[in-house]
Amino acid sequence: MADLADGSNLPSDTYDCGICTQTLLVIYDVKAAIQTIHRILKPGGVAFVGGGFSRLMEPDVLAALVKWANEKRAANPGSFTHMDSRGILARAREAGIAHVRIIDGGEFEWWVEMRR
Repeated sequence: MADLADGSNLPSDTYDCGICTQTLLVIYDVKAAIQTIHRILKPGGVAFVGGGFSRLMEPDVLAALVKWANEKRAANPGSFTHMDSRGILARAREAGIAHVRIIDGGEFEWWVEMRR
């Protein structure tokens, strides 16, 4: 376990592959967390960062969560940019990560690939 926003206890250039799921949704400093994930990858390493609401949820639960998220976004559009692939892509680019792309851009379930 580690605080991805701080990451000081995680060694640099260590991991060939990392998977981070359902985490960035609850981290305040998403940009710092993305920088940590990228830093701990070995050169040539890859990380898959994902989150959102699963398509495997019961349809009524998923519909309620999507409705809630849409209402929150509409009320405060700038506050929920970390809840979708476009927001994570933007934070990664702000962090100077060159090799990053959306690999699943679902509305509320998404994956971003980062390479080092």
